[in-house]
This record gives sequence, C-alpha cells and structure tokens, in this order.
Amino acid sequence: MKTTFFAIFSFINFGIYAQSDAAIKAREQMYKALASTDGVVIKNAEKNISLSPWEALAYMEEGRMLSTSDINEAVPDYYYFQNNNLLQLKLIDAKYPEAFGTELAVPYQIKDNNTILLINPKDRKIEDTWDILYLDENYLALDMGDIRVFFIHAPIKE
Repeated sequence: MKTTFFAIFSFINFGIYAQSDAAIKAREQMYKALASTDGVVIKNAEKNISLSPWEALAYMEEGRMLSTSDINEAVPDYYYFQNNNLLQLKLIDAKYPEAFGTELAVPYQIKDNNTILLINPKDRKIEDTWDILYLDENYLALDMGDIRVFFIHAPIKE
C-alpha cells in the first residue's frame, strides 16, 4: 500500500513539476518578446498580423521590465487587424468582465514592416503608433507606449 501511495504521489508531483516548468518557460518567452531581449523579431508582418484576431494575454509596464515577475495578466481585449486595413478593437467592460464594453473600428497601416499607425478616420491623421516587438503566425508583442502587450490568437467574435 505504501509503495502504491508513493508511486501515485510521485506521479502527481511530476505532473505538477512539468506544468510549472512549462509555465516558467512560457513566461520566459513572453518576457523575451516584451523586453526585446532577443531583439525585435518580425515574420511576414502584413500576412501574420491579419491571419486571425488577437487577444491580449499579458503586459508589462514600460518602466518595470526587470524580470519575468514583472509580467501581469492582461484583460482579454480583442484586436482584429483585418486585411482591409481596419482594426476591429473590442475592449472588455470593467463592470461586466465577460462582455465587451467599447467597440471601435480604427483604420491602420503598417509602416516599415515594424510600426502600426492608427489613423483618425475623420481627418486621416496619425492618432497613435505601436511598435511591433515580436510577430509570427502564433504570437504578437506590441510596444504601445506606456505598456507592452503580448497577444495570442483568438476566435473571430461577432
């Protein structure tokens, strides 16, 4: 009986360790992308940014990027950079976290394969810029000024 209990306990402990190890590696990868420790990595910006919508997963404040412990969980705001150069942006409602509050459609352009220009639809002037820190077919990291945000793909939400 003691042997069986020890075997089960060892198996559970190994499973917890494996999950912890995977979580640590994921946080390290997010940190590298957000802090640009491996330099800026951009693969096929025009194509990969519009593959499907993005959901915010984590963020770091600009002045506080010393280690992986500075990564914070983000609210899952929704960013869909559509092929028609229109960003569909849906922000989570603070009062009802399971629902979107603000929804916007913002024209955008990608400049020099590494900067997203957000354009005011009324006067066509550049309203804001976000620098792409990391982009491939699975992940996106943006420098949005005061914060850096890490994104993963999300299903299309109507």
